[in-house]
Amino acid sequence: MRLSLFIIGFFSLFAFGHAQAKTVSLCNETSYYLNVASAYADGGASRSKGWAVIAPGTCKDSFDDMPEEASAYVYAVSHEAHAGKGIEFTGRERFCIAGHGEAFQLDGRRECRNRGYVGVDFAAIDLKASNPKVTFTEPEDFGKRRAVIAGIQRSLSDIGYDISLIDGFSGRQTTDAINDFSKKSQFSNSANQRLLLTELFEQAGTKSASRGLRFCNRTDYLIWAAAGFLTPTGVASKGWVRVPSQSCSIAINEILSDRYYFTYAEAVTADGTIVSEAGGQKIWGGTHVLCIKTTRFTIDGNENCLNRGFQEAGFARIDLSDQKSWTVILE
Repeated sequence: MRLSLFIIGFFSLFAFGHAQAKTVSLCNETSYYLNVASAYADGGASRSKGWAVIAPGTCKDSFDDMPEEASAYVYAVSHEAHAGKGIEFTGRERFCIAGHGEAFQLDGRRECRNRGYVGVDFAAIDLKASNPKVTFTEPEDFGKRRAVIAGIQRSLSDIGYDISLIDGFSGRQTTDAINDFSKKSQFSNSANQRLLLTELFEQAGTKSASRGLRFCNRTDYLIWAAAGFLTPTGVASKGWVRVPSQSCSIAINEILSDRYYFTYAEAVTADGTIVSEAGGQKIWGGTHVLCIKTTRFTIDGNENCLNRGFQEAGFARIDLSDQKSWTVILE
């Protein structure tokens, strides 16, 4: 994981022995369900695939179809059922991924966006081991057992319970929330922590559908979208969100607490160029200029975009008034 991401997550690699192995154990010791993608490179050939969903406190084997002499890589991000900015584990090797929730297996690692995919940086795995293992952790270093409790706390928070501290300990606030949830949902297996975690995660996934800012694509094209939001010092922009034809994708995954947000989207052809219709480009935007770039981005400020090495795009401003979620229909 890159040093800049230590504030949102830690990524540890454990290796034992010296023999090459074709499988790697991926272990989640965070409070989040993780979407995990794997990749390998073997000379000029490469492949990425996903998503494996790994619950807190559990492990899954991966890379079982990797060539013997290939190098292995991994990328992980918190599941979209969780509210907020989440957590991400990255490295320095670029591969292509599809949107969250889309199963994919992609050969090649170049020109991801022109192929309709997202390019992200994967972390390398040391395969000089008899049992290679990747462990995803947070600064709290929960371990497997506490990660399950922390996952329960996070999912309780996601569905609206006041969990002031996600610490992996079953204190009174957590116990009261579990008892209230069990009573209201008529869930009778709360003593089994893993069953409880699964039930809460499913409820959090349902809750996420009514939260945040999302784009829904009603066209026959792939759409790339970006969002702008207010910060204490101005406006920031974030993209790109991949929105396949006839589907929806979330851009801001939390309750919308501000009145104004900004949106921009462009439909693209199979070769990645912007669609032209009726003599113009198929773009959904407006007059508010924010910074963008061709690759995935989060950019603070909308001043001097070009001088800072970015591009500019005109975003539409949305007035939510007192609403806490918003869907942009693109058609």
